[in-house]
Amino acid sequence: MRILHTSDWHIGHNLYGKSRYEEFEAFFDWLIDCIDRERIEALIVSGDIFDTTNPSNRSLEIYYRFLWRLSETDCRYAIITGGNHDSPSLLNAPKEILRCMDLHIFGAVTDEISDHIVVLNNAEGNPGAVVCAVPYLRDRDIRRYKPGQDAEEKGLELIAAIGEFYRRIADEAEKTVEKSGYDLPVIATGHLFAAGGMTTEGDGVRDIYVGKLSAFSPSGFPDTFDYVALGHLHMPQKSGKEHIRYSGAPLPIGFCEAKRRKSVVVADFSSGKTPVIEEITVPCFMPLYSLQGDSAEITDKLRDLIFAAEKCCVEIIYVGRASAVEVNRRFTDMVKDTPVDILRIKNLQIARDSEASCDSCITLEDLDENEVFRRCLAVNDVSEEDYGELLSAYGEILAEIHEGDHNAE
Repeated sequence: MRILHTSDWHIGHNLYGKSRYEEFEAFFDWLIDCIDRERIEALIVSGDIFDTTNPSNRSLEIYYRFLWRLSETDCRYAIITGGNHDSPSLLNAPKEILRCMDLHIFGAVTDEISDHIVVLNNAEGNPGAVVCAVPYLRDRDIRRYKPGQDAEEKGLELIAAIGEFYRRIADEAEKTVEKSGYDLPVIATGHLFAAGGMTTEGDGVRDIYVGKLSAFSPSGFPDTFDYVALGHLHMPQKSGKEHIRYSGAPLPIGFCEAKRRKSVVVADFSSGKTPVIEEITVPCFMPLYSLQGDSAEITDKLRDLIFAAEKCCVEIIYVGRASAVEVNRRFTDMVKDTPVDILRIKNLQIARDSEASCDSCITLEDLDENEVFRRCLAVNDVSEEDYGELLSAYGEILAEIHEGDHNAE
């Protein structure tokens, strides 16, 4: 059985205000072709289908059109799990209809562990694999609230609860394998931050479980699992062992990922329970360029891009002495009526001149929510003793805002 693992689509994501619908549509065109070309029998998507819990109608249209097209291929199954960016109720709303097409949706955990077990049949109609479909495990879904706990105590309890959930579902999978009468591979999904995982500043990975304090050790996955399909981290990478993988996001989430290879993972169980694993490169659908230098250097680089006549998006990191207004006008006029789209201009020299100037040239788009709060604490001279506690409380509030299923009822 050949399985394709992908994650972190973030449908609806925009880059400095620029919509990316054309990129998402191009990716799904490519993914359908890849599924056909690689003779994929099951698709696994490990969370963060959408960029927000309240996606636009166009984002929904792109998603459902892809699912319909998938049902027209020879891929017999899809296992789609929710991530920390997703609304569980939104994903789950059409799950009964989609199940008729063997598209299995898991927006959040249920009370019955057996609900998360899916048996995949092979082309002959016999059991070919067992999937433990685990979505993002929200704190409130797997851990009982205890008043008075600090962040470290909560983190340790949460790690233990995640490990216990995977042990329970591994036990259920073993029972399912035994009942089948076949020696089946077991595949698990997950949407979490695994200890040792690699991220970069600006890659759009949102802290979960109140920061990386609660990173889950890959050794916590039971040996029952022959492949673990992870989501949440946007860089494709192994996690501890060869068979524990992050597929990574298929589109670069920011300019920091402009030159980074994107991929999906194919796990081939045709020869037994140990998969043959292959990473397949996802093509770039919209080139991103980060140009740094003084006026002459950036002008030369922009001319090269304009001459190439390639549709692309650009950020400019300017290190000259000209004013911000002059810099913006000069480069914006230069790319007018060309395929080059400047999304961001940052004047580093002004930022270096003085702290006050730095603050004046930084916008909210340059800061994440945590940095805004840290600056607020600094301005108000919060004591070191209170600093950590306030950050932890703020993290819990953010998690509730981002993860709350506000449109469920």
